[in-house]
Amino acid sequence: EDAACGGTLIDQSWVLTAAHCVHDGFNNVIDPATVRSYVGAYDLVNSTGTTSTISKIIVHPEYNPDTTDNDIALLKLSSPVDTVTPINIINSSVAATLENAVDDGLNDFSAIGWGNVDPANPSYPVILRDVALPYVSNNVCNTSLLGGQVTENMLCAGVPVGGVDSCQGDSGGPLVFSSGGQWYQAGLVSWGIGCAQANSYGVYTRVNNYTQWIELILNGYLVTPDVQFGTWLPGLTTTAIVSIENFGGSAPLNVSVSANTSNTAYTVVNDSCSSSSVNFGASCDVTIKFVAGSTVGDVTGVLVVNTDNISVPVVSIPLQSTVVADTSISYVNTSGSIRWALGGDIGWLEVQGTGGYSLQSGEVANTQNSSLFAYVTVGASGTRDVYFDWKVCSEYDWDFLELWVDNVKTNQGISGNVDWVNHSITLTGEGDHVIEWRYNKDSSATFGTDVGWLGNIGLDSVLSAPLPVYSCNLIRQTEEPAPSIVTVTQSSGGGAMSGWFYLVFGLPLMMRRRFRKH
Repeated sequence: EDAACGGTLIDQSWVLTAAHCVHDGFNNVIDPATVRSYVGAYDLVNSTGTTSTISKIIVHPEYNPDTTDNDIALLKLSSPVDTVTPINIINSSVAATLENAVDDGLNDFSAIGWGNVDPANPSYPVILRDVALPYVSNNVCNTSLLGGQVTENMLCAGVPVGGVDSCQGDSGGPLVFSSGGQWYQAGLVSWGIGCAQANSYGVYTRVNNYTQWIELILNGYLVTPDVQFGTWLPGLTTTAIVSIENFGGSAPLNVSVSANTSNTAYTVVNDSCSSSSVNFGASCDVTIKFVAGSTVGDVTGVLVVNTDNISVPVVSIPLQSTVVADTSISYVNTSGSIRWALGGDIGWLEVQGTGGYSLQSGEVANTQNSSLFAYVTVGASGTRDVYFDWKVCSEYDWDFLELWVDNVKTNQGISGNVDWVNHSITLTGEGDHVIEWRYNKDSSATFGTDVGWLGNIGLDSVLSAPLPVYSCNLIRQTEEPAPSIVTVTQSSGGGAMSGWFYLVFGLPLMMRRRFRKH
């Protein structure tokens, strides 16, 4: 059976929806050929909407399936729709006025969709529904059952006693409000804990944070929205690439870039964008170098991108890195010239078990993480291997010991009751590299010891010293599979997860303020 998400027509050729609706949870965007849109639909049985295929799907590059942060995507229709008026999204000229109006309680939100209206006995309507929901501040939202998971890229709506909410099947649909006789989209349905529960609000992607990204795409240009260089030690160097793609028209795009920052830690070392025009269907790259200085803390900068297209705004791309201090490892068996650092909410530590020492992740709370960083320099040979043993005792398939390489999460990690397993990673490319072992907890529940362990960390060679014995102490061992390496990334959000099609519309129809009964 096909599944559905909502969306909004924000331009004759573009639909705005949630990233988790078009993402498989494993760093892959689904095939546009599997998606259909129904624009202007109201009655799903007797629909008069316009059916369209999808030619392009653009998911925000920093969408995080684990935390559902940056849960936003754009779908390009194969042919424009001129029978439905696109909805207004919050833009820079009206954002302050609208945000203040919402904060003052002067405007009710409305969530719209064909989602489930009865969590106890799932029931999906055929007629478009809407529900009035008051704004809830992020501070209040984070003190509810959502427990600190709401980021600055999200907003909340609902009532403390529950009973009204968006629900499964509404994902990607709009959260709108009226101001000055106009309807504006402030959010899109993202996630929640259950539906319409007391002390648990609906969470929506805060559209206002993405206006520059959306505006560029609507003008036919895909630009890296910001660059996170990650965590580095003093004296180490890394690079990142900003890409610019011209897919919007036949005219070439002339681009100029500059690193606009008072901090000389960032420099442009390669620029294929400014040297020649970017033709339609082509892309160019700008390589930015970061050199970590001696001062510990966050290091910020800006890359400014100008074009000769007057419809395209000047783009300011934030650059962000963190410099941390070295840490030492005294007892755990390691080899080679590895430098170490700690990160996350609580750092790792060396612990002694039966038979020897190992590294153990910090005892973090729900929604927190604990990181250990290993820094390795690769020479002219171009590759180096790092070997290690790891072990975990966690809530299976929810809390993970993850493996990150050069600030990118790999598709490898361990979860559940996994005894010591040997593993390795190959670092490729001359220069400085970072490996991160991150123990990451989800928003609820704790099983077993709830930590991960590392030992025998060898650079260029396998170490085989005896490893300590730790008991797992699982509460519900029947839920734990045999020890195995499993994928890390888990899909999340309110929408259905397979067999996609879309129900999308422009301006809200009738706005009947109908409350959902859950």
